[in-house]
Amino acid sequence: MPLKPEKYTNQNELKIKTKDIINDTVAGNRYIVLRYSKPVAVLLGMEEYCQLTGQTPKNCQICQKVIHQALAKLTKNK
Repeated sequence: MPLKPEKYTNQNELKIKTKDIINDTVAGNRYIVLRYSKPVAVLLGMEEYCQLTGQTPKNCQICQKVIHQALAKLTKNK
């Protein structure tokens, strides 16, 4: 399957559109995050991360559980 071209976002847009961007990464898109017009980070879906790192799906599921718990705490604290 050919890779989709990367999308770009900056820190401010990421802060405002976090939910949409995360949903977009789950759909297979990748984002390059810019700070002062310089690339500083890459966002990608968990499935692609597992493929790139050689992680097993089980390890990725553990990561997803930890991330879900952290997001729940953040939401609770708002």
